[in-house]
Amino acid sequence: MNRKTKLHVVGFWCDTRQVPARIEESRERALSVLKAKNPELLARSRPVKYPHPKYFVSEQPSPDARKICEYLRRGHRIREQMGYAYCRFAGDTPDEAMGTADMTDGTWVWPEGLPIYVERYDVRLPDEFVEHMRRRDFKSPPCALNYEDVEYHLGKWTEWSERCGAFENPPHA
Repeated sequence: MNRKTKLHVVGFWCDTRQVPARIEESRERALSVLKAKNPELLARSRPVKYPHPKYFVSEQPSPDARKICEYLRRGHRIREQMGYAYCRFAGDTPDEAMGTADMTDGTWVWPEGLPIYVERYDVRLPDEFVEHMRRRDFKSPPCALNYEDVEYHLGKWTEWSERCGAFENPPHA
């Protein structure tokens, strides 16, 4: 059995759009069926928390913002979504600009639209991730990973987000 490559998640945000009641009801019914069939599985699973980017807006743009954005745009497309992402800040960024893919450098994974947050909104990224890019001289290496060969790990992202206070007062849709 092949071991999966662990990718550290960065830049995945909470969903701020309203979920129609019928979809929420369907989700609740599906969860109750799963709970009845396998209560242990649900007891072990934890809900995933994602922060809102507003908690990471910096008063000053990063001196490396241009290089960071270039690095992010040159990542390897590892997974395509069925539709466009959307910007969590109200404004003039069309969904198409946010992209449809998850990008990677073989160590980290981020949404295709992450450079927009850095460029337009001065959103800062974890120091560990920025140092990782800096060590590579902001050059994303070739990557031959496939989505089936990787696991997304949220630990570093959620820990950093918690240290920044991103979950103390979650934004409301």
